[in-house]
Amino acid sequence: MKTPAEIDSLLTSEFPEDNPELLELIKKMMVHEPCGKDSGAPCMVGDKCSKSFPKPFREETTVSEDSYATTSTVAQKSVPMFGHF
Repeated sequence: MKTPAEIDSLLTSEFPEDNPELLELIKKMMVHEPCGKDSGAPCMVGDKCSKSFPKPFREETTVSEDSYATTSTVAQKSVPMFGHF
């Protein structure tokens, strides 16, 4: 996979709203927990998330020169996570 179109044909960074069971598994296993100053989250180093969250929404998938893909994450609507929106 070398182009944004090839990547988009195989994966998405959107939540599957039409499959509640899959949505719950994704929220449990694949979503970064809330973090921030004074959150006590293990990802925090000083006042910053070591994983660079929150990530900005992106309208299109891009691929860097070193082949790192950043997938599109179009903001459609909020999905409740960890008791928050």
